[in-house]
Amino acid sequence: MFRTLSTMFLCSLSIVFGSLHMLASIPTSCAAPSKVSPQNCAASSISDHESSIAQPTSNRSTDSLAPLVARVAPIRADIKEKWMIGFWPTRVTPEDEKYYFQSGNLNKYLAYNLVSDLDRKPIKGKCNAGVYASALSYGGYRPDQLVVKVLRQVLIRDRIDDKAYGEAMALKLAGLYVTSGKEVLTRRNCFGITLSTSRPAIIMKKVEGMPVVKTPTWIRANNATRNKMVNDIKERINIQLMDLALEHRILFNDFHPGNIHVVLNKNGTLKEAKLLDYGYPGLVAIDPTTKKEVLEDYFERRWVEGWPRYEEN
Repeated sequence: MFRTLSTMFLCSLSIVFGSLHMLASIPTSCAAPSKVSPQNCAASSISDHESSIAQPTSNRSTDSLAPLVARVAPIRADIKEKWMIGFWPTRVTPEDEKYYFQSGNLNKYLAYNLVSDLDRKPIKGKCNAGVYASALSYGGYRPDQLVVKVLRQVLIRDRIDDKAYGEAMALKLAGLYVTSGKEVLTRRNCFGITLSTSRPAIIMKKVEGMPVVKTPTWIRANNATRNKMVNDIKERINIQLMDLALEHRILFNDFHPGNIHVVLNKNGTLKEAKLLDYGYPGLVAIDPTTKKEVLEDYFERRWVEGWPRYEEN
């Protein structure tokens, strides 16, 4: 009996300390909304200076005219512009909370973790727990037309992080959103009691194509042809970016080659180029008075950083 009581006591201690360790290990920006700057939650492909734009200390408000209070973190002068307000969304309304992440348990839709076209590694990040092929149809879409993205945030009391709302909202604006809910994680403790936690999950339309650098046409092309392909892609992406910025005051700030999928015609010319990955920290809220020419200038400068021009013979 003494041995049984000792075992139960040790088991209880392990649960308590295990829970404390789990909570302590959750990044503050990936867990419940926090006033701490979420730099540690940036995607691995984003440099530190890009993930340190002014972040609102409080995004939730029932007052549509509530002022935005931002805490400015040190950032590179050539990245941060005066017309950048902070990471998008600057607020989440009660209507947003009622609309998004209401589809319950989405576990049955998770087939297998997709891999990156660039390095063939599973698609995951510091805020992204995995992008999965869909196992089932949904909303009139076949499984091969869908992907499911699970965010790494562990929900505490079912509290969804504003950045998760932001990604779902941006996908809807881009015409890619289908529905959203949660991935439910369960385990049994040493008493045989089932414990469960959950993470936000979004079902979205699959963006066809692949990064241009992985296409046979690009691999065979000379530098002059590659420069023309890049210019064609740039024109298409500029239109999408400006539509989002001018109509919704959101700047897509993460248009490196891995975040753009292209579809080529049989003759190798560009048929389609589309932005993908609307997750944090790729979206920036901009001042409503920002003019198009200012945004165009910023786009030109940022494009060169990710898409250098090839020297032609």
